[in-house]
Amino acid sequence: MPPNKFITYLFYKDQAHPKQQDRLRNLAALAYKTATDCEPHPKEIFIRGLFQKDPKGNHLTISHKNADQIRQKTHVTSHGYVLNKLSFKLKEATHSKMKPDSARKFRGGPVWPANNKTLTALKFGHSHLDS
Repeated sequence: MPPNKFITYLFYKDQAHPKQQDRLRNLAALAYKTATDCEPHPKEIFIRGLFQKDPKGNHLTISHKNADQIRQKTHVTSHGYVLNKLSFKLKEATHSKMKPDSARKFRGGPVWPANNKTLTALKFGHSHLDS
């Protein structure tokens, strides 16, 4: 594994406020730890929203892709469970099976939007030494 790699993080445009760089970096770090729990080399991570709560607790929902999945237009969706809504420390991660990017959410919208006009891409580097 390379010691340093850049990953593209996708956010809905209304969630990626330039004045909140620290928060975006914390979300990216949590998303990275969640994704790498099942995929050691993610290339794209879509942070799909803010913290939600389900029976297992507070979590961040992400979808992620490796290089092959980008070509195949597929992704995996994961939940990164945290101690509470103010914490960015990963407690547990769960992962779905691989799905086509055309899969729809419960409310009907695409899980991985094909229209990049709705998304903002940011790149952050991660080291194998990151805590």
